[in-house]
Amino acid sequence: MNLSFHRSEDDFNASMSFLSIYHLELAENFAYYACVFDPFYNRKENEMIPLQGFFHFLKLMKLSGSTQEVMSLFQALHEIEGVNMPVDDTLNIKNGFNYAQFLEAILRIAYLKAEGLQDEYNKAPGGIFKNTLENMFQNANIDVNKRIASDPVLIQVYNQDNNQIFFKH
Repeated sequence: MNLSFHRSEDDFNASMSFLSIYHLELAENFAYYACVFDPFYNRKENEMIPLQGFFHFLKLMKLSGSTQEVMSLFQALHEIEGVNMPVDDTLNIKNGFNYAQFLEAILRIAYLKAEGLQDEYNKAPGGIFKNTLENMFQNANIDVNKRIASDPVLIQVYNQDNNQIFFKH
């Protein structure tokens, strides 16, 4: 994961803090999207998710509500190593994200959202980037266990054995 895009040490620290606080939720979501598609690589360290899975994750985090919003976000994500523009074939696993790219994309989107609030950057305690990350994660619906508790049907959706049925038949 390339972290050199951070503008200050405080932004870097905020990134690491939020990624560690929400590590379990992020890892569970990534694992779910990785198990839904037939893997290209066999080692767990090389798991990837297709871009379509990432688009759904953006919807869960309330970062995008339409295709146009997703495409405008991806204009800035082309800086992530391995992301090719234009975005096409979103169901191809080799055109997807590994876990490091997934995390980097979330952080870069936070910077995009913070840039819209650039005038407030110096006024916000801790910086607007930290506040943007906080808003992104607090308003998100990314905890798999909470979603399952609120909708019992999702227990079948998030069952990895059920998702493998498509590959076995």
